[in-house]
Amino acid sequence: MALVIEPFRARSILSPAHGYIGAYDYTLSPYAGCTGGCSYCYVPTLAYFYKEARTWGRLLRPKENAPELLLKDGRNGEIAGSRIFMSPNTDPYVGQEKKWRITRRLLEVFCEYPPELLVIQTRFGLVTRDLDLITRLGESVIVAISVTTNREDVRQSFERFCQPIETRVDALAALHAAGVTTQASLAPLLPCDPIKLAQLVDPHSTWATVQALKMGAGARTWRPAIDILERHDLRSWLQGGKDVQRAMSELRAFFGNRYHEGREGFSMRWVGRPLATPGQPSGFPVSSAVLLTIACEFLDLGEYLLWSRVSGQCPTHVLHTSLFR
Repeated sequence: MALVIEPFRARSILSPAHGYIGAYDYTLSPYAGCTGGCSYCYVPTLAYFYKEARTWGRLLRPKENAPELLLKDGRNGEIAGSRIFMSPNTDPYVGQEKKWRITRRLLEVFCEYPPELLVIQTRFGLVTRDLDLITRLGESVIVAISVTTNREDVRQSFERFCQPIETRVDALAALHAAGVTTQASLAPLLPCDPIKLAQLVDPHSTWATVQALKMGAGARTWRPAIDILERHDLRSWLQGGKDVQRAMSELRAFFGNRYHEGREGFSMRWVGRPLATPGQPSGFPVSSAVLLTIACEFLDLGEYLLWSRVSGQCPTHVLHTSLFR
């Protein structure tokens, strides 16, 4: 399928955070969809994205009015004191960002209205284009770059539309050298030599966060990645497998107190203010609608959630949670 670009005007840009990244106040996605097309991406396994799974990686919908929406939120006091994760359902530096510059314009707003913490999660080297704005945010920003393996052949199998490992490490190095707090996101951890991977990112990372290919209910590893592992007799790299457990143990020993894992790692609870109970948003109460959404994902009740949306028996403000961005 050829790549399709469909710009649209979003109704809002800051979405309440919950679930796996519930340590934040908001999530922010400059685009709907993602052209990274990673074979393991958890997004197509979420109930709202079941239909999009068939075209995942080949459809991108830029939120062309995102900067204007964020500016309005800044003027209304929504950004000040907030912890924001960018982005849970897309990559803010997909290749099309070169043209659309939505993420850059969002950063311009953040420089005018700084949050308490902005975490930028990406696997693209384009992030270095915005070093001028990122450095202006100082200690309020952390840039996390995904480096999932040290093996380029593995990267090409699982992330064929993404940039090479070397490009990501170079970006991590440039950010770190500029004084930016950096996270090496070894997530999901793909087949690799864990020590060689650690040595690649260690000089350029403030810390590392590691996550195995997740299995079970709710957000989980997308089926195409499991098929690749099975074809190559590598199922032991799935969550709980002996190879991934051994690799994570070696990484834990290598990084010491700079090692973080899974939800704890991506929450970055050690940065900034004391937070609420793990898994709860820190800045506002959890509505019954959000709890319904979380429960449906955790229990893998995607059909019920979709039915409730269609039938109108699910509160409409469920549609405004970060899951549906």
